Amino acid sequence: MSTSDLLGSGPAPTERPPRTTAGLLRTAGLGALLGFAAWLLVPVRVFLMPTEGDFDKNPELFYKTAEQIADERWSGLYYLVAFGGIGIGLLVLVTALGRAAGAGGVVSDLGLRPGQLGGFAFVLAGSVYVGFYAFGDSSGEITDDESVQRLVHVGVEVASTGLLVAGAVGFAALLLWLGTAGRTAGIAGVPALIAAVVFVLALIVPLALAGQPMAAISLQPLFCLVLGIAFLVKARKAA
Repeated sequence: MSTSDLLGSGPAPTERPPRTTAGLLRTAGLGALLGFAAWLLVPVRVFLMPTEGDFDKNPELFYKTAEQIADERWSGLYYLVAFGGIGIGLLVLVTALGRAAGAGGVVSDLGLRPGQLGGFAFVLAGSVYVGFYAFGDSSGEITDDESVQRLVHVGVEVASTGLLVAGAVGFAALLLWLGTAGRTAGIAGVPALIAAVVFVLALIVPLALAGQPMAAISLQPLFCLVLGIAFLVKARKAA
């Protein structure tokens, strides 16, 4: 008697039905809206919460001393939730769109892989702030010079801005994929291509003229909102 006879064959395993295009588009829309909602946490932290000093008259006050870092340890988790939420939203958006389009091959990978890497870059940007607010106040044990202590924050802003730019580049690649391969797959139209061109220009032109990357980064929440609504509407029509 075989082992299978002793144990019994049991019920046949049931296969999960494949996700429909409508379901995938709905998931993509929710991912985009998650990114938009997470983006809203950033200006809330920067502009609405109490801060010390007038940054316009004394921009150096933006960079925190060891004492200020110790008083704001909670900010590390705040930024992780904010930028992590953006990154997770982008990853959900990219994955769902790729599956909805039946993506595969080198061309599709060139558009989707940078989008996935961009999502991870946003998560890493939030992680940088966790480390900063966890250990940045240790600079006070090394020196009492507040100018030197503020340099720690300068380094963190340099690193996080680089990661945010990487995230924006990944988002731009996703938009370009959406406006080209996405149109061919029938999940996007001409507006997606126009949006891609606008976003890429907003990223490249300020960088070329003034070395400033924040224009496109600041536009990303709006693009996430529009994409989220558009895919939810498209999902409802496709259902």
